[in-house]
Amino acid sequence: MVTDKITTNNLEFTAGLRGNLGEFGDYFKTWDWESGFRYSEDDRTERLGGIVNNNALRAALLDTNPATAFNPFGINQNSPAVIDKVFVTTHRFGKALLILEDLKLNGDLWNVPAGPIGFAIGGEHRTEHATDQPDPLTASGQTIGLPPLRFGGARAPDFLPTNGSRDVWSVYWEVRVPVTSPVWNCPGLHSLELGYQERYDNYSDFGSTEKPKFLFRWQPIDSSLTLRGTYSEAYHAPTVYELYTSQAQRAVLVDDPATVLPGDPLGRTPGTPLTPPGTAIKETVGGNPNLQPETAYEWTYGIVWTPAKLIKGLTLNADFYHIDLRNSIVNRDANNLLFTNWNGSTGTLPNGAPTGGPLPDVIQRDPVTGAVLSVNSALQNANRIITEGLDYGASYQLDTSIFSHGDFGRFTFTFNGNYLARYVLQPDPESRKLNFDNRFIGPRLGSLPQNRWYASVFYDLGGLDAGATVHFIGQVSDFSDPARKVREWTTLDLVVNYTFRLPQPVTEQVPGYAKDRGNNAEMKDREDKNVMPVCTAEYNSRGWRAWLNNTTITLGMNNVFDQDPPFVAGYLENGYDEWQANIRGRIWYVALKKRF
Repeated sequence: MVTDKITTNNLEFTAGLRGNLGEFGDYFKTWDWESGFRYSEDDRTERLGGIVNNNALRAALLDTNPATAFNPFGINQNSPAVIDKVFVTTHRFGKALLILEDLKLNGDLWNVPAGPIGFAIGGEHRTEHATDQPDPLTASGQTIGLPPLRFGGARAPDFLPTNGSRDVWSVYWEVRVPVTSPVWNCPGLHSLELGYQERYDNYSDFGSTEKPKFLFRWQPIDSSLTLRGTYSEAYHAPTVYELYTSQAQRAVLVDDPATVLPGDPLGRTPGTPLTPPGTAIKETVGGNPNLQPETAYEWTYGIVWTPAKLIKGLTLNADFYHIDLRNSIVNRDANNLLFTNWNGSTGTLPNGAPTGGPLPDVIQRDPVTGAVLSVNSALQNANRIITEGLDYGASYQLDTSIFSHGDFGRFTFTFNGNYLARYVLQPDPESRKLNFDNRFIGPRLGSLPQNRWYASVFYDLGGLDAGATVHFIGQVSDFSDPARKVREWTTLDLVVNYTFRLPQPVTEQVPGYAKDRGNNAEMKDREDKNVMPVCTAEYNSRGWRAWLNNTTITLGMNNVFDQDPPFVAGYLENGYDEWQANIRGRIWYVALKKRF
C-alpha cells in the first residue's frame, strides 16, 4: 500500500506603511502612498511509503536463494527482510522563498473640465528561490508505485531535482483621463474615460521588457449601460521550476497515430500502428534551461447593462476576448506530441513514418520500421497559441421587502459562463494552424470544452446564508478517437452559513469604576483639580458572548448526487480528465470561522 505523508512549514511575515501627502499642501491632499515588505518561505518534506525499488526488485527476482528471493505470487510468502528491501520509503525536500518590497503612490494630478486626472506609480523588487531535492533513488527514476499527477504518467517530472533563483525589478505607472462628465448631459457621451498603463520589468536571468495597456470606458446614455474595451501586451518569463528542474528519462506506452501503408516494404499488415501496442518507448521529461519568455497580445471588448428602470437588481454582462500568445511554454506528454506532429505532417515515408511535421526534432523513429524510439517531452516553447471566446453572465438580486409584506430576506441569482470559440496552436511559423477547441488534447493540457457555466441561487436573512450551485462542463471529442464524445459533467453543490451577530450590550456604570480615566476632576468651584482617581479600570463584557459574536458556522456538500467524472479513453493512466473533473465524489465539509 502506497502512503504519502507531507509535512509543510510555512513562514510569512508582512509589514507595511501607508499615508497621505496632504500635509505638504492642498494640491497633495488626494495623494496616498503605501509601502510594504513580505517574506514568505515554504519548507516541505514528503515521504512516500510502499514504493518499489526497481533495482532491488530486479535483484530479488533473479536471486536463486529462496530465503532472499522475492516471490511475486504472494506478498505474504516473502520474509520481512525481503519486503523491506523491495518496498522502500522515499524522501523529498523542497523549499520555496519569496522576498518582496514595494512602494506605490496614487492620486489626482490636476483637474480638467470633465474631472480630475488620476495617476498611479509604483515599483517593486522581488527575489525568487526554489529548491526541490528528491533522494537519489527517486531522482534516478528507478521506482514503481508513484501516484499519477495531473500532468499524466508517473511523477517523475515533479520528482526531479530543482535549484534556481532570480531577482526582478519592476516599475509601473498608470493615468486615467475623463473626457466627458455626466453633469454635462451630453447626448451619446454621458461618460467617457480613457486609460493608459505601462510596466517595466528587469529579470536577472532574462533582461528587461516594457509592455503597455490601453483602455476605455464609455457610458453613452446613462450609468445603466457601459461599453468597455482594452488592449494590452504581456510578458512572462519562465518560472524557476520550469528553468531549473533537471531532466530524466522514463519508459512510457504510446498510442502511435502513424500506421502501416498498403504495399509495406516489410510485409506488415496495413492499418496497424507503426509502434506495436504495448511497446515502451523512451520519454525525456523535466525542465528546460533554454526556454524563452512568453509574450502575449490581448484585446477585449464588452458591455454591462443594468436596467434598473425596467428590472431593479438585474445586471447583464458580456465580454469578447482575443489572446495571441507567442513562444508559449507548453507541458505536453509523448502522445500529444505524436498526435500534433502527425496531424501537421505533409506526407509519409514508404514505411509509414510521417514527414513534414511541425515537431521532427523531438520525435525519433526507427529508420527501418518507422516505430517510435523516443520522444522529448521536456518543457518547450510552442510558437503560437490563439484563444478567442466569450465570457457572459447575469445576476439578479430580489429583495422581498419590495412586496410590502415585511422583510423576509434577499435572494441572489447568478449565472456565469464561457464559450470557447477558438483554440489554435501553431507549432512553428511554417506549419499550419491546428484547432483544438472542444477536444481533449492530452493529460498535461486536459480538455478545452466549448461550453462551461455555473448557476447559483443564494438566500440571505440576517445571519443565515444558504445556497445551491450547479456546475456544467460541456462534452468534448476524445483524444484517441475524435469521433467519440466525452460526455458533459454536471454537479450540484449545497452550502449553509450562519453568522452570529449579537447586539452590543448597553454599557452601565459600575460602582467603584471611574468613567473619566484621566487625572483631572472637575470641582464644585468649576475649577479643574489634579487629583488621583479611585480607579481608572474600564469594564467590558467578556465571556461566551464575545467569542460567539461574528462567528460563522458552515455546513456544505459538493457533488450532491455523487456524479462520476466522464470516461476519457485518451487518458491512459486513470481514464478521466483531471483538469476538468475529479473522482472525489460526494463530499461533506464543516467549517468554523471567527472574526475578531
